[in-house]
Amino acid sequence: MKKMNGMKSSPALPRFRFINPIVVLSRIGSRYGIEPETLLEGSGIEPRDLYDPLKRISLAQEKKVAMSLIERAPVPWLGLEVGKEYHFSANGKLGMAAMCCETLLEALLLIMAYSPLTASYHQYVIEVKGDRGMARFHELIDLGNLRRFLCEAEVASLYAMTGALLKQPGAFMELHFAYPQPTYATKYHDYFQCPVCFDAPSHMIVFNMKLLNSPVMMANPLAKQALISDCDMLLPLLKEHETITEKVLQELSIQKEGTPTLEELAKRINLSSRTLRRRLMEEETSYNAIMADIRKKRAIELLTTTRLSMEKVATRLGFSEVSSFYRAFKSWTGSRPNTFRE
Repeated sequence: MKKMNGMKSSPALPRFRFINPIVVLSRIGSRYGIEPETLLEGSGIEPRDLYDPLKRISLAQEKKVAMSLIERAPVPWLGLEVGKEYHFSANGKLGMAAMCCETLLEALLLIMAYSPLTASYHQYVIEVKGDRGMARFHELIDLGNLRRFLCEAEVASLYAMTGALLKQPGAFMELHFAYPQPTYATKYHDYFQCPVCFDAPSHMIVFNMKLLNSPVMMANPLAKQALISDCDMLLPLLKEHETITEKVLQELSIQKEGTPTLEELAKRINLSSRTLRRRLMEEETSYNAIMADIRKKRAIELLTTTRLSMEKVATRLGFSEVSSFYRAFKSWTGSRPNTFRE
């Protein structure tokens, strides 16, 4: 077990993912009378796409549909409902490969290794101490007002999968969430059947190593290997047709505060700054134009969804002076930030 200590899932999110999460969101929406056409409105995803297993969507599209569901459904604990539905079969061939593993631990490690094929927004780091395993996970991008929903969905999904293989509860010993306790906290206790702590220093799942090493009745090593081969062919599809602009946007989405220089960002995507400028120019944009658009959207989000002071908003957007933020915001929208917020 010691060799597991410090094991990590991917530190970056793919720009695209397969449509599986949207299918689950649509299924939940239908329970509340929300038609797919309504749920998908403005996302660029068509109802017919829900039947195409190779359809790729962007993170922005997925987040838009998730927000559409939250705004239209009448219950606040939707994340838990979505997680219950996002089990092995909802993860496509990766999920089926996990079901063929010999132990639950092997299945979860496989899912970590192929995390770009999942709906995860987090990086996981596993540590083991005796019979207790600890999976700390942190958000790879700023999730904004979707933070609790996406975290709930992800943890509930893991719980659903462990229960499906073990045929019994008890794999989760404790849960820690780094956000405030919601009004429906009893739903957490009813669903997870273990102690739940809110306002924790970090998100963490404490799990029972003995149960995770129990044999799985559906184990099938040959089928697992065949399905893993399929997963290896699916991974490159997520990067197909990815433009340099999309790569830049992906890197910037991981940046929670501050702004990297063009030179720093070029190094992160293994290009020279000169090549990066040229490639962006070929796509009829520039680093400054991309940054301005990101800052504008982020500024509008912070002004409309938080009560942060203008100084803190400016800092989060990477401005060294509030006056610079005011000038930039007026050039983007024609309004001063205070007026826009009001």
